[in-house]
Order: sequence, then C-alpha cells, then structure tokens
Amino acid sequence: MKQDKHRLTGILMLIALALLASHAGATDYNDTASGNWNSTNTWSPNTGYPASGDTAVIDSHTVTANVSLTNSTAPTSITVSAGGTVAHADAVVVASPVTMSGGTWAQSVSGGAAARRLTGPVTVTSDSLLTARRGVQGIWLDGPVSGAGRMTFRAVDGYQGEYQSVYLTAASNTHSGGMVVESNSLSLVAVTNQSLGTGDITVNADGYLWFRQTQDYTGAPRTPIVTLATPSSVVGFQSVDGMTLPFDLVVQGGGKVTMQSERVNELWSGAVTLNTNLTLAARRNNNGVGFALAGPVSGSGGIVVYADDVYWSGVTLFQGLVELRRGTNTYAGGTTVRYGRLKVSADGALGTGPVTVYNTLLDASSPLRTALQLDATPDMNWSLSNSIAGDGTIWVEGGTGSYRLTSSGTVSPGTNSGAVAVLTVDGQFAFAKNGGTPVTLAIDAVNVGTTPGTDHDQLKVDHGDATLAASITNCALVLNRIPTPNQMNGLTLTILSAPGAERMWRSRSKTGRARTP
Repeated sequence: MKQDKHRLTGILMLIALALLASHAGATDYNDTASGNWNSTNTWSPNTGYPASGDTAVIDSHTVTANVSLTNSTAPTSITVSAGGTVAHADAVVVASPVTMSGGTWAQSVSGGAAARRLTGPVTVTSDSLLTARRGVQGIWLDGPVSGAGRMTFRAVDGYQGEYQSVYLTAASNTHSGGMVVESNSLSLVAVTNQSLGTGDITVNADGYLWFRQTQDYTGAPRTPIVTLATPSSVVGFQSVDGMTLPFDLVVQGGGKVTMQSERVNELWSGAVTLNTNLTLAARRNNNGVGFALAGPVSGSGGIVVYADDVYWSGVTLFQGLVELRRGTNTYAGGTTVRYGRLKVSADGALGTGPVTVYNTLLDASSPLRTALQLDATPDMNWSLSNSIAGDGTIWVEGGTGSYRLTSSGTVSPGTNSGAVAVLTVDGQFAFAKNGGTPVTLAIDAVNVGTTPGTDHDQLKVDHGDATLAASITNCALVLNRIPTPNQMNGLTLTILSAPGAERMWRSRSKTGRARTP
C-alpha cells in the first residue's frame, strides 16, 4: 500500500512538472507606450513582446500590429480594452483570438493593396470600435464574431470615389450585440450567410451596408432589424444576381436601397417601415427587375424612385428598374417616380398616398423617359384609389391598350400648382365614383393660349374607348389659376385628350363663366 502511495505521488509530480514545462516562457504583457508590436519598449515587461503562448492586453496606448501574428508568433489571446488601440498594418495577418472590451481596432494607414486580416475568433464583450481608412482591401474579419457588445464601424478619412471597407467573411456568426455603420462612406460588407450575427444594425451618415450573398436566417435565434438612420445612409446588393434579404427595414431618417453593380432579381423580403422617405435606386441592366420589395411596406413616409444610372445602346435601354410586389402596402407618404422605372406588380402596392410620375429623359440619346409600369402576371385591369399627378407616363400592362386603369382618386396633371403639364396614360382609362363621390380632374390654366403643357394641363389617354367616354360623367372638373375672363373669352382648351372621348373647357361669355360639355 505504501509503495502504491509513493508511485501515485511520483505520477502527480511528473504531471505538475510537465504542466510547468508547457508554460515555460509564457508572459502576460501590457502596453506601456505607443509603438510597434515587436518593440520591447512598447510592453511591460520590456524583456520582449507578445508571441506564442503569451497574452497581450492593450488598454492605454496605440500598438501597431506591424508583423503577422500566426503560428509561432501568435499570442494565446489579445484583449483591447477602453483606452487601447491596435493599429493594423497593411498585409498583416492576426490569428490570435481577439477580445474587444471597449477598445479600438484600426487600419493603420491609408492606401495599401493588401488586405489586413483577422483570422482568429473575435469576441465583443462591450461597446467597441473598428476604424478603416481609404484603401483597396480594407480590413477582413475572417474568424467567427461573437459576444453581446456593440461594434461600431467608422471611417476616419473620406476620399471622393474610394470606399473604406470592412469585410465579414465567417458564416453564421453568433454576435448579438448589434452593429453601427457610420461616417465618410465606410462600407461594411456581409460576404457570407449570417456574417452580421443576430443583433440589430444601424446605418448612419454616409455609411454603406452591402450584401454579397443571400441571407438565410432559418434556425437562427433572431433575424436582425436594419435601420437607415439618416438620409445619406445606404443599404444594398453587391456582386451576385438573385439574392434574398429577409431583414425588416426601418427608415428612420431617410436613406436608400440600391445596387452597387448591374445585378438583377434581387429581393428584399422583410417588412419595410417608412418613418421618412426611402429612395429606391437600381443600376442599369437589360434583363429585367434590378430589385424588388416583396414584404409589406407601411408607415408615414413615402418612396422615391431614382435610378443610379441608365444607358441607351441605340437599340436597348439598359435601365434601372425596381418593383413593388406586395398588394397590401399601407405606407401613406406617397410614391414619386423621378428617374428610372418603377414596376408595380400587384394592385394596392402603391400604398395610400399620392403618386407622382415625372417626365425625365433617361438618356440624352434615348427617346425613353421615366415611367410607372402597372404590370401584373397575368395581365389585368387596374384600379387605383391614389391621387395621380405628374408630367410623365403610366404604362398599363405594356401600353398595348388591351387593359384599363380605373382611377377613383384625384387626377392632377402637373407636378405642382402652376406648373402645367401633360400627364399620359399609355393604355385604356376610366373614371370611377368612390361611394357616389365623383373623381376630380384638377386642371391648371396659367397662360392665355390653347397649347397643352404650355398654357394648361391635360390628361392624355393613348387608347380611348367607350368606357372612358361613359365614365366622364363620374368626373368633377376643378379649374385653377385661370387668367382673367376677358383674356380667356372664346378660347377652347382640350383638357382630356383620348381617341373618341375628348373633353373640352371653353368660356361662354365675356363674364368669364365657363361650361364643360
């Protein structure tokens, strides 16, 4: 028995010696001055610098990671606490586990063609900051990101036409603390599925949030909510066709959903809440819809369509086309098609607010202009209760004249009071009484003369039929800003132009009173 006890004691001593040997040379380092990672003057103790088996805590100074920390040079852990900064140099790879505990991880200098990569796990335990500078590659977070602390991404030097970029490449990150993108055109790029984690994401002034892959949150604890907090905040699609983004989108201070390149068939499937106006802007393509909002759109704000670019080849218009698909949208701020094309594929997708379509030339060499396309599958007759205004064109199922738009809202050619214009419906058209109340056709006549679009407003219907002629009795005419009676005496103004169903206004006496046949 005594012999067994001695044998057990000897084994325990050997294990202890082995453990001590395995930790021989391991040092816990703290920053003591700003400087390079491999300078002994940067650290306490100043007998060396953090390498394999060591730990490093940066909480008071800026330490420049000027050497790659991989394999035999990688510390066991790196902790960046409040007051501390790691400046990541060009082409440097850091493989150590990194804990962000209130400190800053920064791109060290502007420019540089090589990426700065964190390949080890990153844990965010409290609110921390990552800053980027202009350059080709930026900073890549290749390892998994976790923790309940918030991560803010900020650009520190803006430069015209050049982004400051941070890339998240690990799939299914568990980070729950949320992310904030802000300042000077910084681009946060989600390269893989769920690389943004599960916390909510806010995009602030001049911040960009780009996606390179469909985001599938099936089975995840939650799907993040994305908030556009300022008018210059942007979120959008990058690199591949056919992505789906399931996030609920809150437009708090304005912002834009867009595409960085000429992609097609991108889909935002989450709910959109418009507390202010949202701009939708697709880039040119010739293969169909750039992107679509398929989820419900609600709120007091509106939608503005302003395509980022178009191109006319002489045969084909490469245009920016966006689509509204949900027929139960309730947003109340209105829809403005200012530049590019808006496709509406479901009755009710335009919400409850007014609709304005501008007559903007899409390309200097092209005859094609801004348009609202009412285009369902299969083709159908349309009914809109929205007020309609503008000087552009509404296409009804391709403008063939086989299908009809029936309006039960006020129709006001022109873009504002006193700016006369011709509003065109390319298709059939009819007026409908809403609960017995006639539809209003509001016409401004601001000059003495009879030229539509110059002297007075006009509603032009390219494909008139008997339905329009019969429905004119459902229309109440409102004439605004009429010149003096003597000036208008005897003039006849064509205020509704359609084959077989024109409607005129003309003065009937020198008193200036009018009648409408």
